Amino acid sequence: MEVSGVRKVLSNEELCVVSKGMKLHDSELHFRMLSLPKKGQLVFKDKVLMKNSTFSQKNISDHMVKYEVTGRPHEDTRDSFRFQVVSKHAHSGGYDFRINIKADVHSLILTNKGLSILEGESKVITKDLLFAETVGVKAALYTLTSSPKHGKLKRINLSNSTSINDNITAFTNQDIVEDRIMYVHDGSETMEDAFTFHTTVAKHTKANNHKRTHSKKENTHTIDDIFNISIALVNDEKPVRVVDKVFHVARGRQRLLTLDDLRYHDADSDFDDSQLVYTRRGIPMGDLVLVNDTGHKLYQFSQEDLQQRRVLFIHRGVSFGRFVLFVSDGKHYTSTLLEVIAQDPYIQVENNTGLLVQKGHVAILGSANFSVFTNLDVRDDEEVVCQVFLPPRHGHLFHNNVKVDRFTQHDLKVGSVQYRHDDSMNLADSFNFTVSVKEVRLDASVGVRVYLESHQQPPTVLYNHIVVVEEGKSVKINRGDLEVIHKDSLPSEILYKVKTAPSHGFLRRSTQGEDNPYQGTREETTHSFSQEDVNMGHIQYLQVDSDQTHDSFLLDASNGITVVHDIRVSVDIIPIHIPLNVFNVTLEEGSSTALTKEVLQVTNRHFSQVDFFYHVSEPPSHGHIEHARIPGLSIPFFTRKQVDSGHIYYVHDGSDTLSDNFTIIANDTDTRKHSQPCMVFIHVTPVNDEAPVITANRILRVWVNSVTEISVDDLSAEDSDSPPEDLEFIVTPPSNGHLALKSAPSRHILNFTQTHTLHGQLVFVHSGALSGGFHFQVNDGVNFAPRQIFSTTARSLVLSLERNHALTVFPGSVNTISQNNLLVVTNDNGDMGGNHSILYNVTSPPKLGRLVRKQTDNSTAEISSFTQDMVNEGLISYDQTHPESLGWMTTDSFTFTVSSSPVSLQPQVFSIHISYEHAPAERNTILTANTGAVVTEGGRVVIDKMQLDSSNLLGKLLEPQRRSYEVWYHVTSLPQHGIITVGERNLTSAKPNFSQFILDKLGITYQHDDSETTQDFFTFEVWLNRKGQPPQRPSEPSLIVTESFDLTVTPVNDQPPLLRTKAPSLRLVQGDTVVISPENLLVVDLDTPPEEIHYKVISKPNNGFLSLGEQLNETVSAFSQADINHGRVHFVQDGEPSSGVFYFSVNDGFHRPLYKLFNLEVTAATVSMVNNTGLRLVQGQTTATLTTEHLAAETNGRHSVTIHYRVTTPPHHGSLLMSDLPVSEFNQEDLHSCRLSYHMTDLTSSSDSFEFTVSTPESNMTAQMFNVTVRPLIHFSERVLIPSGIAVKLRKVYLDATDLATLSGSDPVFHILSPPKHGKLVKVTFDLSDSANHSVESFTFRDVVQGRVALQETLVQQRHSNNIADQSTSLLSQLGTADNNTTEIHVSMLNDSFSFLLRADNVQPAVGEFLFTIVPYEESLNHTTRSPGRNQTTGGRGTTIHSATHPHTTNHKTHNKTLQKQFKARHHWGNQTHGGHPMIPTVPGNTHGKHNIHGPQRITPVRGESLPRPASDPLLLILPFLACLLLIVILVVLILVLRHRREKRALSRGLIQELAAAAGDGGPEGSPYLGRPERSIAVPSVVVTPLLGPNSCPGTPVLNVLRRGTLAPRDPCLLLWAVDAVPDMVQAQQCQHPEPTLRDNQYWV
Repeated sequence: MEVSGVRKVLSNEELCVVSKGMKLHDSELHFRMLSLPKKGQLVFKDKVLMKNSTFSQKNISDHMVKYEVTGRPHEDTRDSFRFQVVSKHAHSGGYDFRINIKADVHSLILTNKGLSILEGESKVITKDLLFAETVGVKAALYTLTSSPKHGKLKRINLSNSTSINDNITAFTNQDIVEDRIMYVHDGSETMEDAFTFHTTVAKHTKANNHKRTHSKKENTHTIDDIFNISIALVNDEKPVRVVDKVFHVARGRQRLLTLDDLRYHDADSDFDDSQLVYTRRGIPMGDLVLVNDTGHKLYQFSQEDLQQRRVLFIHRGVSFGRFVLFVSDGKHYTSTLLEVIAQDPYIQVENNTGLLVQKGHVAILGSANFSVFTNLDVRDDEEVVCQVFLPPRHGHLFHNNVKVDRFTQHDLKVGSVQYRHDDSMNLADSFNFTVSVKEVRLDASVGVRVYLESHQQPPTVLYNHIVVVEEGKSVKINRGDLEVIHKDSLPSEILYKVKTAPSHGFLRRSTQGEDNPYQGTREETTHSFSQEDVNMGHIQYLQVDSDQTHDSFLLDASNGITVVHDIRVSVDIIPIHIPLNVFNVTLEEGSSTALTKEVLQVTNRHFSQVDFFYHVSEPPSHGHIEHARIPGLSIPFFTRKQVDSGHIYYVHDGSDTLSDNFTIIANDTDTRKHSQPCMVFIHVTPVNDEAPVITANRILRVWVNSVTEISVDDLSAEDSDSPPEDLEFIVTPPSNGHLALKSAPSRHILNFTQTHTLHGQLVFVHSGALSGGFHFQVNDGVNFAPRQIFSTTARSLVLSLERNHALTVFPGSVNTISQNNLLVVTNDNGDMGGNHSILYNVTSPPKLGRLVRKQTDNSTAEISSFTQDMVNEGLISYDQTHPESLGWMTTDSFTFTVSSSPVSLQPQVFSIHISYEHAPAERNTILTANTGAVVTEGGRVVIDKMQLDSSNLLGKLLEPQRRSYEVWYHVTSLPQHGIITVGERNLTSAKPNFSQFILDKLGITYQHDDSETTQDFFTFEVWLNRKGQPPQRPSEPSLIVTESFDLTVTPVNDQPPLLRTKAPSLRLVQGDTVVISPENLLVVDLDTPPEEIHYKVISKPNNGFLSLGEQLNETVSAFSQADINHGRVHFVQDGEPSSGVFYFSVNDGFHRPLYKLFNLEVTAATVSMVNNTGLRLVQGQTTATLTTEHLAAETNGRHSVTIHYRVTTPPHHGSLLMSDLPVSEFNQEDLHSCRLSYHMTDLTSSSDSFEFTVSTPESNMTAQMFNVTVRPLIHFSERVLIPSGIAVKLRKVYLDATDLATLSGSDPVFHILSPPKHGKLVKVTFDLSDSANHSVESFTFRDVVQGRVALQETLVQQRHSNNIADQSTSLLSQLGTADNNTTEIHVSMLNDSFSFLLRADNVQPAVGEFLFTIVPYEESLNHTTRSPGRNQTTGGRGTTIHSATHPHTTNHKTHNKTLQKQFKARHHWGNQTHGGHPMIPTVPGNTHGKHNIHGPQRITPVRGESLPRPASDPLLLILPFLACLLLIVILVVLILVLRHRREKRALSRGLIQELAAAAGDGGPEGSPYLGRPERSIAVPSVVVTPLLGPNSCPGTPVLNVLRRGTLAPRDPCLLLWAVDAVPDMVQAQQCQHPEPTLRDNQYWV
């Protein structure tokens, strides 16, 4: 039987049995099944026939037996079954019934084998795994009805596709065939996945316009199936710490380490967390031991040990620390730090939520309600005991239905403790108890809340109304808006919880009434409130977001027992602006359209009845807005009613524009609201009413018989209201050619459009005359432009071969043919249309190579034609092939023709010279091969003819001679890091030769010496040598080729990395960022570069982090030695003053890692003062700038840190200002930038100060003092000498306060604070007795000017003699001219001073000090000449100067009578100090008259005024005294009269003018006298000016000393006296005012 399809009914034609010898009815003939069909089944009465089943012939005749095919075979096949015919009389043998099954061309064949994949991977679904087809159709569509749950299907994009093909839901058979469908697992711990799909295969398809359609009779085959995906799990997850706590232990005790303290989880689903293994390092504060064997230290344990409570921690040592634990699942490793804190034993409450119980009922007290934590070692919860000492008042505690007052933590965990309420009306209760763990106790209390049965009924929502608020404002939510009630609950007990916060605002509350400001922000909004808060108006909604009209928030309301869920409160927002919406308008050019309410809309219900104005803020550019009743008049505003009535129109102005717009604003004066400016866009439909305009029509210049493009620059037209494709050109036939399109240049055309010229499709084909043209006219289909003429001119094209130079080529190379070798030009100078390409056609190709062109992918292709542009661009090359068949030098060529339409040149020949002499620059050899070799470090390599071949040298010989010669090598320089072996011998300098024959047959071997080198080489010479003769180096250098052979050594990583830093560490300051340099961490590897030495941080530092490069805020855990060498690795300290470490490993990728600790020593940041000099103000100055010269600090930390100053005690007499504002804080930058100033406001004090604290973020200094002092505005003289025993007047030249008097407009007053120690200040009177002078405590500057103040000092000294010789010798010794017969005189000097407070009006007082030196007084020297000028300073200090005296030993009594008085010269000794004025003895002088070793000294003599001493004879004393007294009385009277008159004049001129005049009358400029020069009546004096010329006083020893420069060059003045030993004793003085010139041998007397 033949079956075509799914089933077929058996008939008598296929199976029929007849009986012989006896007639039997068909119903009596039965068929028994001996075997069943394999590819189908027999069905009888809808039942499948089984083995030994029977059916009759009549059943076949009645068509009751049928054969059904199982599945749909996609190819022809066969089936069969065996049967036996039986009747009640006989039975037959077995028969086979064969069935031919024809394939159903429309049956769907589905292959679905599923997919196997590893976890987290992806795999392509191929045709072998999933494919649906029919016999005739291979196209199928798969539509996913459910996607994979643990992955996704992805279509792999083609290179030119930009579509996104993740999570696809449909694909085709073509995608499967092209291997583009991929399943990507998401990496989850799942073992299986699947997706269901619906497959569709169409029977027939028809193509029509690229769309598939199906006829009604055609149908499709579909099938639904599941594609299963099996996933093999992979151990790809690292253990993750899920319990990260600090481990607490009692100090000095022990405690179990359990999963409550430390626990890790491995996300791999097939991994048991109990198998995790912990490995620990050293523990600085204790040990881990087995719980049942404390002597056994644990270095490794599993998580199961923690679960079974087998790990015990024993504390010893410090109270705080941490140690490293490494956790592994057998494949992955991770590390962690377990932090341990040891304290005194304690118990603390961990949880105490209280109890909630219904009135009269029972509630269980469990660990969720109350639990404690202790750092003691508690191994059983029974050890935690709770003893009730204050039972509940309104209930009882029960344990297993027994009233108790004691329970344990175990009872709480199992829930066996109950609280029973006594059913009283008390709704609150509590009980107190003591928690005991060993010897530690803790008191605790648990509160009980009691609720009624009615509390279980949910509250009722009474009001939930819409809340109305204006945009940007707030509104109270009151009781009428929101109210939830419960009959047994107070409003304060109804609690709202914000489930979903408002989207465009937030809730806030006021906790103390309506007058209190509301608290809360959008970030910290109110999350809960009570009904009482709502009733009191404490809850407010604040609208925030703009342009919103609706908002809402979701609440849950609860009475503490039951909850009403999802109460949505709606908020209606009144916009702050009128919500105006506008829509675009379309109209024809020049027409108008109404602006209706469909164009201008305000739909918000709050503005639905408002009649507002529309104001046109920006009118349209190409039209206007008008009222229908007033046409032609533009209006700037209109009303909403006018819009609704359709009276407002927009009128276009008819211009050729495609769009327009205007801006409008809605405004309502009643509500004072307006809309945002809205722009209405108008689209204008153009109307064709403009004629085309010719914009370009120029003469077209072409080549004779050429085809030239006509561009828009040659011929063009424009139309403002027509597109280019509508502009048609109609032309007459050209007179010297024809128009055509590029696609068909031989086809004449007489019309075209502007689009053809824009796209470059129009060409002019020249023929005939050189000049000509055609007429044309342009139209847009409606309008026509005037007719015009288009002209053309032609010119002949000429080709010229300018260069045809031979190309030099190295055999086997590729050389570019450039324009320097081959160049053809035309006479086209650019003024003609078109671009003429010059084309080369190769008519005879080269024989020894080929011409190639370089492609865009750098590949080459052989060509037979090319252009001049290709040559100019370097794209054409000659590729020389088969160099082995060439000689040393040969020639090749190719023939070509050149053409440029429409002209061409005659065939030309291009020559190519091929030679080994033409080696290119990039080729380092002229030999056939010299490629070098690569050898492994310590290995060997064979060098054969592939690496070194010089056989091309034979090409220098003729072909017959080549057989008689061979190539020999001579190594001139052997390799440095290896040896060369030829056969079995090493190549040496004695035997350095080998031949090419050896290279070809055996090769030579290079053996590396295993050194850490990467390069080696040897140099050689090569030449041709006759066979059979020993190698002989030719004498001609041109016959020898010298080259080198390079050897590249591949390093072998056989050296492990070595840590050169003995103790990797880094010292830094707290909070600093420091570069880790090679000095801190250096690992070297002889065969690994620093870039490949990798560090990995296993345990990160605990006091900062590591960063790389410029990204100082990002933590890194891996870096290289190269990063360290280049200073790219930084350690950023976190600011804590604690040191730390990090644990790292380093490896070179080959050897085992090296593990080390890196110590981080942190030094605390400090701040110190580097400058605190204080501030000095001059009298009258009230403001000064503070800079770093006055006040500065520095820190040992970061340079960028801000040093901050905070004033703790402000100035008492002033203030600190910055930008004219008082400040109490400033920083170092303010001082550096001179922004800080001090301003003295209280002018009664001479000093000020303020206390401050200087600090940085890490450290500070307190109680720092900054002083402000005022120095007097006065000029002091320098080095003032005061004679002892006489009163010396103070003069203005040494104590000048003129500037202060001028500034203050007053007479400055000196108040003595500290008088001189060795004398006193006295008022000067005209009484000559000492008793007339009395001490003063203050004086004025006028007193100084008028000489009313004097200094009277006393100095005790020892005198040796009174004779003149001694005095003269003493003077000469000072000048350095004493002779050998001298004796030393010791004269003492004394420093002294007095301090004073200088006051003046309108300025601050100031403290000053006047310094001077007391010198001995000599009676014979009672008068001096005028002193040199003063030195004016603002803070003078007197100084004493060491000098030497040389007393003369000769006594000349004859001259005692010639001198009436004795003089003594003064010297300035020593250095003045602030602390005192010690007695300073004189220094013995040099008797030989040499210079003083201290250098030249400055002498400032001071005039001393004294009284005459009595003589030994009374008469000689009394008579002169009386005479002098009379003269003095007369003199005093005269002085008083003169002074009285002078004071009157001074009063008329004023005080300031008097002081200025006194500055000029005080004496000669530069005078050092403290008083006005006065002559004593009793003492004669002579002033002598020395003449220092070469002819003056040649024999005077004093002048000889002067010439030798013995005196100080700064004070070369002398005083001269007449004595016995020296005719003229000299003491010189240099005066500032020039004196008249004296003649020879003259002097002043």
